[in-house]
Amino acid sequence: MKNLTIYFLIFLLSFPLLPNNIQGQEATNYTNSAKTETTDISYNQDQNEDQDQNTAFTQEELAYLKMGGIIAFLLITLLVLLYFYFRKIKASKFATQILRNQNAKLQDSNTTKEKFLSIIGHDLKNPFNSVLGLSNLVIDQWKSLDDEERFQISNEINSSSQSLYELLDNLLIWSRTQTSNIKISPEKFDLNESVTNIYEIFKNQANFKNINVRLEISGIKNVFADPNMIATVIRNLLSNALKFTQSGGQIVIRTQNKADIVELSISDNGKGILPDDLKRIFEDSGHHTTKGTSNETGSGLGLLLAKDFIQRNNGIIWVESKPGKGSLFTFTLPVS
Repeated sequence: MKNLTIYFLIFLLSFPLLPNNIQGQEATNYTNSAKTETTDISYNQDQNEDQDQNTAFTQEELAYLKMGGIIAFLLITLLVLLYFYFRKIKASKFATQILRNQNAKLQDSNTTKEKFLSIIGHDLKNPFNSVLGLSNLVIDQWKSLDDEERFQISNEINSSSQSLYELLDNLLIWSRTQTSNIKISPEKFDLNESVTNIYEIFKNQANFKNINVRLEISGIKNVFADPNMIATVIRNLLSNALKFTQSGGQIVIRTQNKADIVELSISDNGKGILPDDLKRIFEDSGHHTTKGTSNETGSGLGLLLAKDFIQRNNGIIWVESKPGKGSLFTFTLPVS
């Protein structure tokens, strides 16, 4: 009983404390809750600030991207404009070059036509006049001419006919070279044999002008070239030498080997060539002729053909001359 009373008193004393404990716990919980809410609010504020910062950063990036896009667009536009501009300039230059080439071709064509007409009108006409005049003289005065005069006139007719033939031959060959209708056919042949054959053609003409033609050739001088072209070159050089050498003069034809080439030279002690004419002797710079020692005429085509044909056959041609002393024409040809 006594113990129960003690326990009851203890219960009564302790009972009023329970609400306080409960209230304390609630207060504590409330405080903790408030603290939690404050923390959450603070966290949310920080998060919102971060979001605002991220949003602001993204807008700044967008501004840069827009600016970069505009700059890129402008650069691409500029590059496209520059491309078309330079393309237009290139096309204009190309068209200008085509026009220049066409004008140059037209000018060359006109020069060729003028030279062709000049040759026909002058150089081709004179030999015909000579032949016609001499033949009329023979017909009209045949009975009054003695044998020596007849022989002399016959030789002059032959010489004029020979010049006429050479001119026509050169004219035909030259016209083919102007239209690119001539082809080179190189082969191995003896240059000395070609020289000998051509000399036989001009031997009578040399004898008629009392010119001594000496051949300083020996053995076999094989070259690799077009034999027809080289024969044309030799004929023209020898014909010029005979044309511009006085009666009683001398012509020397010489061939010699030098390393991997053969050199041919034709020298004379004739009129020689003036310095101004010497500078342009191988140039097609207009119509220019010089009278020979017996008033022979020429067109200048022979030397143009000689230069062209020697170059086509991988050779070199040049001339040395002094007025009143004579001339030396030399060209080279490959051995193989």
